[in-house]
Amino acid sequence: MATPNHEVQLVRMQVHQLQQELIASREQFQRDRMKHMEEVEHLSEQLSGQIAYNNTLLEQLQAQERQQLVVQQGLQDRQSSIRQAQAELEQARQENGALRSEILSLQRHMGAIQDENVRLRDENGSLRQEVDNIRREVARQREENA
Repeated sequence: MATPNHEVQLVRMQVHQLQQELIASREQFQRDRMKHMEEVEHLSEQLSGQIAYNNTLLEQLQAQERQQLVVQQGLQDRQSSIRQAQAELEQARQENGALRSEILSLQRHMGAIQDENVRLRDENGSLRQEVDNIRREVARQREENA
């Protein structure tokens, strides 16, 4: 049979062994904890880098969106200018058509005036001949009467 001293010594050895296991377990826990903390720190750094990269991409995207809005506004302004120019062109075409009609009317009127002018010239020529004939006749009659 085991004596109480012997049992105490066995218990002390078991306690000592448990203490050693506890110390070893704590040391392993600390090592594991440090390893996990390093991994977390590394992941945190990676995440920070990724967030910074994502923020840069977001800023670039926002800049492109702003630029696209400026381009779209410019395009809308150009389209508006084109519509206005087309309306002005259409108005100019209508005015051109009206002017052409007026020119044709004036040309017809001018043709009629030219025809009348030719007729009046011919008539004037005939009247001059008649006046000349009358003058000759008057001169001849004065000579006869004298």
